[in-house]
Amino acid sequence: MEDLLNERQKQIKSTKEVNWTKLKGNAESGKKVAIKWTDRPKVDDGYIFTLPMCIEDEGDVFIHVPNPNNDDGMDSAPPVWIYLPTLLTLKRIKYVMVLD
Repeated sequence: MEDLLNERQKQIKSTKEVNWTKLKGNAESGKKVAIKWTDRPKVDDGYIFTLPMCIEDEGDVFIHVPNPNNDDGMDSAPPVWIYLPTLLTLKRIKYVMVLD
């Protein structure tokens, strides 16, 4: 949890532009997401969560991907936890779709 809070603080102080147009839907805790990459054929499935001391809005939620796709690897990839605004700064992200 401390690593996620540190990542959040780092992103808040960052000058990197968050591309909010890549977010499709309302980011609410507990909802599922599909993450589409520009260089991979499959999406990564995950879900949105918040930390106890954070406010639940699009700028203060996190994504957990329990089983990331590993198309070019032999083994499965480890789980990923990432701050949503950090994810939206990545050039390889095509979109993050919030599912009902």
